[in-house]
Amino acid sequence: RNNKEVACNITRLAPGTVIFEDVDPEVLQGRVTVVADRGRPSQAAAADPLPGRIVYMRGEEELEMPYGERDPKCEYSLQVGDQVQFSIATDRRDGLQRATNIELLDQSFANEARQVGVVATVKESFGFISCQDRDSQIYFKTCELLDPDMTLHPSDEVEFTVAQDPASPSRFLATRIRRLWSVCDDQDGPRTRRSLSNGDGSAVNGDESKNLRNRGESGKGRGGRNGFRYTHRGYIAALKESFGFIENEEHNQDVFFHFSVFEGNPQTLEPGQEVEYGMVLKGTKRSAECVRKLPAGTLADPQEVVKPEILNGTVERPVRCFNPDQEQYAGLIRLSTSGESAEPTASYPFGITSLADKHELLQKNDVVQFQVAVTGSGVERAVNVVAVRARVQATVEAIKGQFGFLSYEAEEGRKLFFHTSEVKSGNHLQVGDRVEFVVVYNQRTKKYAACSVVKVGESQPTQRPERLVSRLRTLSTEDSGPRIIIVRQPRGPDGTNGFASRGGEANSSATLLEETED
Repeated sequence: RNNKEVACNITRLAPGTVIFEDVDPEVLQGRVTVVADRGRPSQAAAADPLPGRIVYMRGEEELEMPYGERDPKCEYSLQVGDQVQFSIATDRRDGLQRATNIELLDQSFANEARQVGVVATVKESFGFISCQDRDSQIYFKTCELLDPDMTLHPSDEVEFTVAQDPASPSRFLATRIRRLWSVCDDQDGPRTRRSLSNGDGSAVNGDESKNLRNRGESGKGRGGRNGFRYTHRGYIAALKESFGFIENEEHNQDVFFHFSVFEGNPQTLEPGQEVEYGMVLKGTKRSAECVRKLPAGTLADPQEVVKPEILNGTVERPVRCFNPDQEQYAGLIRLSTSGESAEPTASYPFGITSLADKHELLQKNDVVQFQVAVTGSGVERAVNVVAVRARVQATVEAIKGQFGFLSYEAEEGRKLFFHTSEVKSGNHLQVGDRVEFVVVYNQRTKKYAACSVVKVGESQPTQRPERLVSRLRTLSTEDSGPRIIIVRQPRGPDGTNGFASRGGEANSSATLLEETED
């Protein structure tokens, strides 16, 4: 029909007659590295039907398995880093393998800030939860239930994870919802709900509700702000104009935060300072929603031992805040080889706390000196890292607000840029000052800049340009030409109102002239 094939004489077969794939009965465990987004455009879904990725171990080998939007058993949200169990399905037509029957494991909630509340309203596909940590009710979709066979009712107590609504970035919703039960001592007795509500869908006050609320905080919740609790600790890694990044306590991840969520004046923040914060996931990215400073030394590891030997090495990978294009947060320093040895040497991870100068900008292939520290868990990392660089001197050519330029050309025809935050000892620079600095290459902007700028000399009195001096030398000094002599200086206003008559002024002047001639 119309030069197209069409199906006709359609007959329904018994379920299970047509099988396109074989599912391996073996249940594997792995970790989600890429989430399959259900809200993708249809064009993107057609181009890549298996966008998700799960990493798992097969013996000593790490393997990666793709999965699609329909492969999770339920419709609740998966997040990067989730521990899951799954089976492998093999397509009979082309032999393509993918992960299917994906289920979330309880280990995924170990480092997640879970909150507790009471179901206030339930409709067919959505509802609202009352929570003591929030002034307003939080929206949820019924597809976010971890147990799809369970039906929620008003006054049910639940625990959940707060996430940003993809459709409205300014709104939050409850995800990965689990109903809470309290089982009686009698194994055959009825299952009863915890007394967290008044029976009308509103949360109550009391010691029991406080204990229940703390259940989702893994024992780490400390106070709160804007409905979020301080559940994580870390170090300030980088500061920009209105936002920054925090290095977590384990030195292997960074978290974004905006200055508006900081408790205090963000101008007092410095790289390396210890902070605590509450964290949420916005899409697949981590974001801190409340940040406050901790006393210095709070996060110090008393069991960490620093080896006395000073080693030489090369930066193999910078910290991600210096090179946002890389996936891993932690930087890597490769130990320098001794002599002509071709054997690979050891490498040590490092973060912002590893730097002796927290404002140091380390890039790939930079030569450094460092020491090795062994943490209480036996992990080795680089500490007291110092860059070994040649320092250059030049003169300040121009200053424009928060940045300026030096009389040094790292690239032909372009003066070297510097930011005033790189000026050490709080010195105020002026045009003409002599400074000493280090030239660095920014991997992200592909441009050179000066860092660690130190003032070494004051600006000198401005001299006449050579072109003007040479011109003055060539000027003729002969007096043969006409000369102009001032015989009367101009007179300004005398402060009175109005003007004198022009005629009278002219007559008096003429009279004076005649008297003088006589």
